[in-house]
Amino acid sequence: MGFSTTDILVSVPNAELHKVVNNSQQLLQHGPFTVSISTPAPNSPPDQGIVEAAVGVVHWPLGKHLPALKAADGIYSFALAHTKAEYLIVVLPKGVQ
Repeated sequence: MGFSTTDILVSVPNAELHKVVNNSQQLLQHGPFTVSISTPAPNSPPDQGIVEAAVGVVHWPLGKHLPALKAADGIYSFALAHTKAEYLIVVLPKGVQ
């Protein structure tokens, strides 16, 4: 299946993606945080669009089956199906590297 367009819905220039397993936290990626939607090519079924989040080069699908939680100002938590890990997105203020 091909996609005709990808639109950026949300873009934050500076964020971190952390993986948390057994209360141990690991920084996976630092970079821009984006949420995008890819719409299907004209001959594809109309319900085949994909919503995806990314921090830097690490990306994952979003959907109703993968709820997210705003844990605090600038901190969002989510989990992926079939994993025991929790993931955190930390949105960094301007000027913080």
